[in-house]
Amino acid sequence: MGLYKFFRSGRTQLCRNWVLVLVVPEQTVRLHQYWLTRAAEAADQ
Repeated sequence: MGLYKFFRSGRTQLCRNWVLVLVVPEQTVRLHQYWLTRAAEAADQ
C-alpha cells in the first residue's frame, strides 16, 4: 500500500515539475545560442 501512496505523490510532483522540465531546457538552449552568436560576432571583429 505504501508504494501506491508513493506513486500518487510522485505523480503530483511530476505534474509540478513538468513545467520546469519543459521551460528550463528551452531557456538553456536560448542562452547557449545567445552566447554562441556573441562569441561568433566577437571573433569576427
